[in-house]
Amino acid sequence: MVTSHPPADDLACLPEPAAPELPAVGADDAAWAAFDRAGLAFDRDALLAGRSCRDALARACRWHRDRGMEVSCP
Repeated sequence: MVTSHPPADDLACLPEPAAPELPAVGADDAAWAAFDRAGLAFDRDALLAGRSCRDALARACRWHRDRGMEVSCP
């Protein structure tokens, strides 16, 4: 059986994270510290999600190149 597309599992990316919400006006220091921690977690998760999509694109590109197709991979 010949397939014209790479396996769907190779095209999966990690989900995009939701940005943290700002604390309410007049929030205490603990709320701002929690916001800072959530912001760092968001940055980390966004970076991982972006890398997973980059890697998925590279796998799809490589799949096509390995089958003799002319592709320009990033």
